[in-house]
Amino acid sequence: MVDFARMTGYESAVVSCDAALRSGANPQVVRQIFDRQAQWPGARGAIRALAFADARAESVGESRTRVLCYQEGLPTPRLQADLLGKGNRYLGRGDFLFEKEQTLVEFDGKMKYAAATLDSSGVADEDPAELLFKEKRREDAIREEAGLEVVRLVWSDLATPARTAARIRAGFARAALRRPAEKDAKAS
Repeated sequence: MVDFARMTGYESAVVSCDAALRSGANPQVVRQIFDRQAQWPGARGAIRALAFADARAESVGESRTRVLCYQEGLPTPRLQADLLGKGNRYLGRGDFLFEKEQTLVEFDGKMKYAAATLDSSGVADEDPAELLFKEKRREDAIREEAGLEVVRLVWSDLATPARTAARIRAGFARAALRRPAEKDAKAS
């Protein structure tokens, strides 16, 4: 990971560092290795990537989305945030929670809905249509109970960072417009 991070661009280095940390790499040991190689080519960028790395990014898509948000000047989201609805009902975890902006960004890969996954005995654990239906219900609850705007991203969104950041900012704006209406409804 250290060598790869030195030899590649920032985004790829972050992806690599996130994956290594998620797999159990000790951040202090990794930092010591980086420090010993501080004068090596590419070390400065690699150290920046390690400082930005976060084990909570659960996939390449999430790591790349984090880099996109950072590079496009978006606020820092909370990763893998527990989402609570009415009566503290657990609604699930969200990929990127922008708390102040009351917006949840979810990164979805198509494989999640393409086919049922197999459990350890080779039996399909869930029908893709049922999985999609549950996700739609979850998203409704996130909007209605948690009061969050939801923005969904897919792989192709990562190829257009400025447009994707604009979509996320539009989610922030929709959430801001909803806030006064929610306060008026609570007051009456």
